[in-house]
Amino acid sequence: PLILPAIAAAWMLAFALSPHGAWVFVWIGFAPFLVAQHRVLPARWSALAPAISVGGFVAGCFGGVFPAGAAWYMKALPIVVGVVVFAGSSGARRALSGSWPLQGALGWVAVELARSFIPALGTWGFLGYAMFRQTWFLQPVSIFGTYGLDVLIVLVNYSLSMLLVAWL
Repeated sequence: PLILPAIAAAWMLAFALSPHGAWVFVWIGFAPFLVAQHRVLPARWSALAPAISVGGFVAGCFGGVFPAGAAWYMKALPIVVGVVVFAGSSGARRALSGSWPLQGALGWVAVELARSFIPALGTWGFLGYAMFRQTWFLQPVSIFGTYGLDVLIVLVNYSLSMLLVAWL
């Protein structure tokens, strides 16, 4: 039951992208796992929330994409990502500060930039792609690019989450 918000976050982020198109979830999808990380789970296991959420998001984006003959590590990508996120998030609960939204946004987009150079992954699963049908919102993308839109999305997510964590 303590990890249900993390599972909900993975579900929300995966369903925000195509073909599901529940784009509004991309703006609030981080909140459940950040609240779980900073208020629900015990401090010792708080890194489990982002690990489950991001690993689940990767499973939702890439699950079933790789053919039967693909290397085992490509099929195990959600688990590998979850383990890496768990290791990287250990101690994050203690580091909660006013720079949390900016740190989260820059960290997420830095990982997106790095993984865009991996041919098998490319730019699949970029958060900004959830907005592809929302032309009313996309005009700034011509100036700031997809990475700029992703920074905005993650800033909004972390800012809303910070307010929610402070309220709780």
